[in-house]
Amino acid sequence: MFDQIVGYANDVVMVAEIFPGQRRYRITYVNHAFTRLFGYAESEIIGQSPRILNGPATSELTVTEISEAIHNGEQVRRRILNYTKNGQGVWIEANIVPLANASGEFTHFAAIERDVTEQVRREEELTILATTDSLTRLINRRTFDRLLQQEIARVVEFGVVLSLATIDLDHFKKINDQYGHGSGDEVLVIFANLLRASFDSSGYIARVGGEEFSVLMPDTALQTAQCALDQFRKQIKRESLVLKDGTTVEINCSVGLTDFRPYNDSASSFCKRADAALYEAKRNGRDQIVVVGSQNDAGSLQVA
Repeated sequence: MFDQIVGYANDVVMVAEIFPGQRRYRITYVNHAFTRLFGYAESEIIGQSPRILNGPATSELTVTEISEAIHNGEQVRRRILNYTKNGQGVWIEANIVPLANASGEFTHFAAIERDVTEQVRREEELTILATTDSLTRLINRRTFDRLLQQEIARVVEFGVVLSLATIDLDHFKKINDQYGHGSGDEVLVIFANLLRASFDSSGYIARVGGEEFSVLMPDTALQTAQCALDQFRKQIKRESLVLKDGTTVEINCSVGLTDFRPYNDSASSFCKRADAALYEAKRNGRDQIVVVGSQNDAGSLQVA
């Protein structure tokens, strides 16, 4: 009767034996939905540990939370990444119930599971759409503002340094006018990838306007940031961008750079100062960095 009810259910069902006093389990039953989803024959899976379904990206924290609940005799519901026999990742919504014998001892647990891989994928896509720029896949302004607030809080609490650069492609309108907006978009994507290659490991990179980008560099002193940005500026000036149709485009960029002043700065004043430095760089001829640091409030340092 049990196999007639559970064996052909749409949901995955697995029953495992609990070894008393140990964080160890042995699979004693799986239904047909289990073998279809995970690709194991019943003879291959019975007697195995449920950990056979874990893989490189399975959360050990989630596994531990499930194990703790089972040994406390508690029902637990978790979403976990499992793997099929051929190594394909499958997101599972698992409802796990400890089963007691006549003496009240928990000897087994039953896991009723559902494949939610498509749901997780849709959620991830929505998250990407909400947090990144659709063209360059850099973080968008909203995400950047949230990260900026987090890093400012770190400065205030721990006294670390924080630098911010605002970068603008010079004469970008001419690129659109000469080559078309499609080529202009391609230039923006290539430029974004160059920014990633230079700053992804040391900061947060955002597209905050049409051809305007911001790079937030936690734990980076102003002089260090200036050197890295000047190296980047010179690199893109030396190298022509090659578009998909073979067109070569030469670009320059202007940069405004500043650091956070923990005693009298806000997120707004911090960003406005970087923007003002950028506008000064553009007014002074473009293709340069203007630095306004916390130690030189009276003026700015211009780097050709």
